Order: sequence, then C-alpha cells, then structure tokens
Amino acid sequence: MLRNGMKPTFRFSGCLRAPAFVTTISPRTTPKWRTYSASAGPNIVPTPSKPYYVTTPIFYVNAVPHIGHLFSGVLADVLTRYARLKDPNREVHFCTGTDEHGLKIQRAAEAKAIAPKPFCDGISTRFEDLAKAAGLSHTRFIRTTEPVHYKAVEHLWRELLAGGWIYKGSHSGWYSVSDEAFYAPNQIIDVEIDGETVKVAKESGSRVEWMEEENYKFRLSAFREKLIEWLESNPRSIVPLERWKEVHSHLAEHVVNDKGEKIYTHPLEDLSISRPSSRLSWGIPVPDDPEHTIYVWIDALTNYITALGYPWSGSGGKQAAWPADVQVIGVDIVR
Repeated sequence: MLRNGMKPTFRFSGCLRAPAFVTTISPRTTPKWRTYSASAGPNIVPTPSKPYYVTTPIFYVNAVPHIGHLFSGVLADVLTRYARLKDPNREVHFCTGTDEHGLKIQRAAEAKAIAPKPFCDGISTRFEDLAKAAGLSHTRFIRTTEPVHYKAVEHLWRELLAGGWIYKGSHSGWYSVSDEAFYAPNQIIDVEIDGETVKVAKESGSRVEWMEEENYKFRLSAFREKLIEWLESNPRSIVPLERWKEVHSHLAEHVVNDKGEKIYTHPLEDLSISRPSSRLSWGIPVPDDPEHTIYVWIDALTNYITALGYPWSGSGGKQAAWPADVQVIGVDIVR
C-alpha cells in the first residue's frame, strides 16, 4: 500500500529515494524448467513451470495520484516488460490497483458529504486513468471494494482463524488517525504546536492519542525465528541491501542474558487486524462478528492473491504465479 500522507515511495523534503523491492522466491520455490524432446517439433521451447508475477503497492484513494504513484508503476512495468522479452513463452502477471477501505477514506467521504463507495469510484478511476496514460502493461487493476476481494478476504480470515493464528483480545496504545496505525511508546515524542504540547509519531509527525479497544489480533510474534531464517536464507529478498539490513536488524538484534537466553531488542508484537465497527464502518465486516471491521493488514494485502483468483481450488490456474517474484513497495512500509 502506498498512502499519500506517508510519502512512501520517495520524500519531497530531500532527494529522490528509491523504493524497496521485495522478492519472494526462496530457494525452495525457484522456478523449475520443463524440457521437451527435440522430436516434438521446432516450435517447442522450454517453458517455466512458475509464471512471473510482479506487483505495485495498491494506492490509497484518500487523494488523487501524484508522481510517486507513477514512479512505482513504471518500475513494475519495466520488470514486467523485461520478463516478457526475456521469455515470450512465459506467463506473466502484473497487478496494480487501489486500496479503498479505512477510517481516512470514511472521513474524507464524510467531509465531501458523499457515501464512501462513490468517493472511492471517482478517485480510483483517476489511478486507472494514470496507468492507461502511462502505458502500463498491467494484467489486473484491482480494487479492494470488488465483491471477489470481499470473498477472498473472508475466506483467508476463516482459514487463519481455524489455524489458530487469530484471536480476540484487547489492544491499547498511541494511535494516529491520519496514519491509521498504533505506535509503541519509543516511537512517540512530545512537540509544541501553537503553544500546546502534543504527542506525535516520530516517523510521520502525525498526532497520536491514547486508545484502548477490543479487537482481533494476528499472532505475528510466533513468526520471528521463521522470518529471520527466511531473510538469512534469501539475502536478496529485499533490495537495496540497506533495506534488507534494516528489516533483519529489527528482527534479529538481541542481547544474551546471564542464563544464555536471547533477549530481542525490538519487540515483535501481535498485529491488530480489526477495528470496532462503531468507529470504522467502511470496510469488510469480520465474518460472524459484525461488531468488528477487518483492518488493512488482512484486507488490503490480500489483494495480491485475490488478483490470482484466490480462494483457490486444486493446483491449476493463476495460483501457480504465487508467491510473487517481485513486489515493489514504499520504503516506509518495508517493515
């Protein structure tokens, strides 16, 4: 996701910053090549068993597109065209689109006195028009308000819940409405604005307020060791290298106590993945619990598999393209 207020692709306050590229092909999923006998005919050439798949961030529709969105799209398009030129027989998928749920969208629509869906329709069209004007060769422009996406998100939620990866609990912390994110105490500073001392997020400068609520959480904390192992097994999984180092350091940095136990420097807390529907109504309701609305991490990020026809049945179809070969994302959301 690329959210306008965060300027994730680059910063206007300094020089142009390159986005991060996430490559998700591990050694275990490296494409295997099928070979054919020469007797089959001169037009038969080796074809990769895994289709190539590249994605952009899905862009937040709280405001019209800017050059940063175009930059991400062009980079992904270059990779897509190169893959097609390198092997015309290889199936290639390129997904871009818009992220259309959330409190900022809800409030932006309210400010214009229109319903959220028509508000999203107008701005999403601007993003689609930009992609066409730039000549992007995407195979799918996805919107998170599509019925097929609702179906995919609901299915994924039920799968995660059945697997024990989602639980209901309480959540408290410093919350930024504009960033739609909770921040840890060490991510908050006091600043003076118009003679008033307020708390803001270090990274974005957005005001925060203390909030306590009941919501659903994803057991992200259970994946630290697996994430470290995956990163170390795939040193080019995030490029440029400095971004890989940032993520790896955040996960792996630790001290050893007197008992020889690892004490990690940075906590990896379970992720809040819902909001009370009384506060956030513009989104996908939690299955079987309409008092909660699914939050961005399970909603927006699922678009990458929705675009490949998820939920899948069997082993055929577009699902062979997953995981993506390259995902272009904003530097501010790499972690």
